[in-house]
Amino acid sequence: MFWTLPLNPPDGISIEFGAGKANMTGSNLAMEDYFTIPNALFRFLDPVEVDASASFDITWSGPVTDRSSIDDATQRFSGDFLLNQATMTWSASSNALGFNFVSNPSGTTSVFAQLGHMQNGVFFGG
Repeated sequence: MFWTLPLNPPDGISIEFGAGKANMTGSNLAMEDYFTIPNALFRFLDPVEVDASASFDITWSGPVTDRSSIDDATQRFSGDFLLNQATMTWSASSNALGFNFVSNPSGTTSVFAQLGHMQNGVFFGG
């Protein structure tokens, strides 16, 4: 599963990059449910999508277990990345179909979590 939604900092986002800490929260964000990745990409089901909403709270926290940097002027990409841990809660509902999902209320801990600060393309500063 994957989604992309614009979030407008600072609402719902706090970052202490050097400490490897961040929090991202969204509440009842409007989105579309496409049911499967192939349908989201190629839109062959009927209906193609239904209105849905999602809420989440993700907290990245230390300890930072690895720090890495990339600076590649040829590819116009640079960034600093921190490996750490994240805990999240997540819920979603599909208004038209009545589907609901709620994660464990005590939070789920990730197997892999990474914070990054990067520049690429027209935003690349070298």
